[in-house]
Amino acid sequence: MDWKEIEPQVKKLNSGLLELMGQINTISSMDRRYPKTSEAFNAAFEHLKHPSYDIVVCGEVKKGKSSLLNAIIGQNILPVDTNVATSQVFRISNSDAESFSLAFTDGTTQPITREQLVIFGSQEKANQNGAADFGNRILSHIQVNVPVQFLPAHVNLVDTPGLGAIYKSHEWLTQNYVKRAAAVLFVFEASQPMVELERTFINKVLDVTPHVMFVMTKIDTVMPSVWTAQLERIEESLASIFAKRNLPAPTVFPISSKALMNAAEEDEEDFKMENIRTSMFPVVKDELMAMIVRTMAMSHTSIALYESQGQILKAKTAITDLLKTTAEEGQHLDRQFRENKLAKQQELQDEWGRNSRQTNGIANKISDICNIVSNRVDQMFRLTSPIREHYVSRIEAITSMDEVERMCESLPSSVTNDIVQQWESIMRDAVNETSAILQNAISDIDRTSIDDVSATNFETLKMTPSQRLNNIRNVVGTGVLATGIVTIVFPPLGIVAGIGSAVWAWIAGKDDKVQRNKANLKQQLNALMDRIYHALKDARDYNHVSVVNEFVGNLKRNAEEAIQNAVNAKKQEMNEQLQDLEEQAQKSLAEKRAECERFKADLESLNALIGQTKELCNLRESIEKQIS
Repeated sequence: MDWKEIEPQVKKLNSGLLELMGQINTISSMDRRYPKTSEAFNAAFEHLKHPSYDIVVCGEVKKGKSSLLNAIIGQNILPVDTNVATSQVFRISNSDAESFSLAFTDGTTQPITREQLVIFGSQEKANQNGAADFGNRILSHIQVNVPVQFLPAHVNLVDTPGLGAIYKSHEWLTQNYVKRAAAVLFVFEASQPMVELERTFINKVLDVTPHVMFVMTKIDTVMPSVWTAQLERIEESLASIFAKRNLPAPTVFPISSKALMNAAEEDEEDFKMENIRTSMFPVVKDELMAMIVRTMAMSHTSIALYESQGQILKAKTAITDLLKTTAEEGQHLDRQFRENKLAKQQELQDEWGRNSRQTNGIANKISDICNIVSNRVDQMFRLTSPIREHYVSRIEAITSMDEVERMCESLPSSVTNDIVQQWESIMRDAVNETSAILQNAISDIDRTSIDDVSATNFETLKMTPSQRLNNIRNVVGTGVLATGIVTIVFPPLGIVAGIGSAVWAWIAGKDDKVQRNKANLKQQLNALMDRIYHALKDARDYNHVSVVNEFVGNLKRNAEEAIQNAVNAKKQEMNEQLQDLEEQAQKSLAEKRAECERFKADLESLNALIGQTKELCNLRESIEKQIS
């Protein structure tokens, strides 16, 4: 695939969609009797107006992720010292002027200096100075705006802490951010084979996005024969992973970040070009740009086209009804016409009313999600859980009483923070999956009023229910589509966090102090995890409901309310449309004639948009074939 040939087509697709949705939005707002655009339509339109694509860079710790990004930027911006572990997410955007800020989950930001990047973004500084206090705000990421010559507007490179970190919270942070990725750049190291943790994580990445690129760093640290053999073995392992998903085997691209950084620092043009050639970056850059183009073409365009098609059909049905009523000379709505409209309302009630087949199906899916929530909480506390095994291995590695004392001070809060982060991730996953299922259902409810003949004659983007759900799921996951469909109030976590606030005591004495304290630490670890488990799963005195059950109960109730609210809103819309038709029929002949031409003009505009939609669908299909 030559991305330079496809890029103009992708720009044409996105600009064409932006124009199409703008025209649909204009027509839909011309008359209060025309149907309003849906939340999914508005979200897709908003993304086209303000696009943002995160390319998340991830891999095991110390594989050279930050060094690679520094080399791509051409400056030593991100912390890369041997003793510095990246503890936060860095989001890098192309900008003519340098600026740096802390971005919080509530949407607020706080400017910082370049020198403060290491203070807020490295674990070493956090260990020295203590964790930064942001009050009630939660840090989302550290925003880095610097010149990155080849990076397109609206595309961000995201540096994550890494997998297999000493601090398990770093790994959770990476995993949670990948769930919102438009694409992933996965980093291997020339001297290290692929490990099971990486295999597991790559499978999780492929559940989120098919847009994945693999690179191998530090090729300058070993002989070419060594890294070449390592690269071949990794490619064989990746081919096996991808084959199970019926995906083509990927390529791993070698790169020397050191040579690329040398090129950035070199003044002599010949030496600069030689370093660039040695780094092998031109090939990596070409493939990275190809992935970016694929991402921009495929990420949200299917939802935009699908929702555009739906809005055109809704508007066309409503305007056709108004035009038909306007053309009648009498002042009473045609009886058969009225009965057909009432039948549509009854169809909506039968299909989506309480205890209907559809709503029961949705309820079953939400129940499955709630069961997964409970099961994932149980898995967190098993003897073989990653959190428990991680801290047991850290305890086993202790060799001195100094380490024992430090562990007694840090472990309670560290374990608790890891569990709180995992619990928050479990809740967020459940909310996002529920939102995707509900948005899919609400889209079906919204289309109930569409005229069947119009729908049959206007076939553009064809998606199975499963494909549509996956597309909506991806949009929800990236935060483009509001998850306000499920207005969940998350249970307070103070009851859990408070458990880990105490400092553990160590055992004094002379004989086998280290071994006895290691055994004591394991006992205290087990006791702490048991207390946290019961804090989550046992009923609380003040409301007789556990933290977990309170959350899943809210999830079920809000999901049911969301469906019924959508049904009631659609009923009201259909009633108002019928009332509008009744009023239209009662107008004088002169009034009808005056409006008749406008309705015809609007229908003509919609028919033209149908042609545009089909052209854009064909363009997207052509791009998809070229990408494949």
